[in-house]
Amino acid sequence: MKTNKLYWAGSTTGGYAGENWLNFHRHRFVSVVNDLTNTDLGSKFSQDSNLYNVKFTRIVQCSEAHCKELKDFFRVQGLESLDAVYEHRYLFDMDGNGMSGRFPSLLASRSLVLKQTLQREFFDEWLWPWVHYVPVSMVRVICNPTWDIC
Repeated sequence: MKTNKLYWAGSTTGGYAGENWLNFHRHRFVSVVNDLTNTDLGSKFSQDSNLYNVKFTRIVQCSEAHCKELKDFFRVQGLESLDAVYEHRYLFDMDGNGMSGRFPSLLASRSLVLKQTLQREFFDEWLWPWVHYVPVSMVRVICNPTWDIC
């Protein structure tokens, strides 16, 4: 039986982390869902923390100082079993440095896949949004007015 939670776990790919690491899409996603920056949107997620399991499992692509800052900020929990994803009913998938290599296996998981991407993939013409997966916009809907990206 699958857990009735949204699941995403992965590494901090998607750019080399400098001073602006909180602007990266993966970093924003994990931060807001776990309410690490105390935003109004994040607080709504944190009230229902039993509905999701979203975390970083590895910190990469950063200087030594920024890597330490990221590990402290995100409370990295380490690598999980590759099968952990299949224990959840809702799976989030997003690009890192390029397209997500796990998307095809997520589609075969018998879970609902939410997909956020800018990348074109060879099978795009074979899959239909809202039939095979739920598309999620890359538009900055996750935004804190104190960040310079709004």
